[in-house]
Amino acid sequence: MKYKFWSLLMFSFMSFNVFAIGYPEMLEYVKKTPFEKEGGEIVFTKIISVDGVSAKELYDRVLPSISYSYQDKNHAEIKVTDEDKLYIVAKGEYKVEEGFNAMFGFSYLIMSKHVVRIDFKDDKLRVVITPEVKINEYRSNGNSDVAHYVASMFPVRPQKKEKLSREDKEDLKIFFSLCLRINSTFENIEKFARKETEW
Repeated sequence: MKYKFWSLLMFSFMSFNVFAIGYPEMLEYVKKTPFEKEGGEIVFTKIISVDGVSAKELYDRVLPSISYSYQDKNHAEIKVTDEDKLYIVAKGEYKVEEGFNAMFGFSYLIMSKHVVRIDFKDDKLRVVITPEVKINEYRSNGNSDVAHYVASMFPVRPQKKEKLSREDKEDLKIFFSLCLRINSTFENIEKFARKETEW
């Protein structure tokens, strides 16, 4: 039931960019997303277990999904694939959020470049997604130097306040949107690893 709820939420967000969810729910979702702070970076990691399947078979199952998803050279590309050592490295860019600021009258687009690495072993694979330190925001009013730094966002930075500030809420909304995209990537890779879908 929870999976269906978050899948529906993700579809609604991606299709209409409307948040019908409050900040406490965003925070709850973010806390369930597997990430760690490593130096100045935030690293998202998921281990996917698929019993009875060899590392080579898992590699062969997942590679078409990555090849398709990262075939756009303008926004994504596969950097390394190694059939012998069984790993894949790709670079891509998530559209985190887009909308219109009614108060100041400009549209905006928030993008996050990332690297995904997948390592394969018998019965399991590890997916590691590392967003770039800086998430870029592009505005129609010509101000394209707006940057959001992932490692200093709420809820990554330590917090002692009981109430969220306006900046906290903005950070949480962006981080939540990033988590939606990353979890979608995890889910897509897992479906191919389990042969629940094919091209």
